[in-house]
Amino acid sequence: MAISTDILDTVMSVSEVLISTLTNQTVKDASPSSACTCVRAGFHLVSGALTTGPDAISNQIAVIFGFWQKVCKSAVLAGNFTADHELMCVEAMLTSIVTFLKYCADLLLSIPDALSRISIILENVLPLFFGKGRLGSVPENPAAACRFDSAKAAILEAFAWLPP
Repeated sequence: MAISTDILDTVMSVSEVLISTLTNQTVKDASPSSACTCVRAGFHLVSGALTTGPDAISNQIAVIFGFWQKVCKSAVLAGNFTADHELMCVEAMLTSIVTFLKYCADLLLSIPDALSRISIILENVLPLFFGKGRLGSVPENPAAACRFDSAKAAILEAFAWLPP
């Protein structure tokens, strides 16, 4: 049984509102953790939508790429978040990219520039986790340390899903 396009459209609209808290300075100033929780929730909804497969989600891909690029840009430019907060957002984004690659890999070839856009995002995020990157050291907070390990694993898994 397929999910209706109306439900997917609603899921994507809610995701957009949640992920947009990343650029809402009022929310970020009042509670960075709340902003990051909203971003994570938005990406979890995106991941769920992506599991419906390429046929159901193909008309939403431009929006999803926009979400990924927004979080990538914020992480690379080192916005107003602490490294732990940034990690919350980046880890959720990476999880949704892995979900895309697992369930919608066919779209890499059918959508112009999809492969290169994902590769660029991953290549921009990768240095943050290694060497002297902003997210390069294991956080002291146990929850953040788990997210750190999850994010690094997601980067490696995403690269593994990409075609040679």
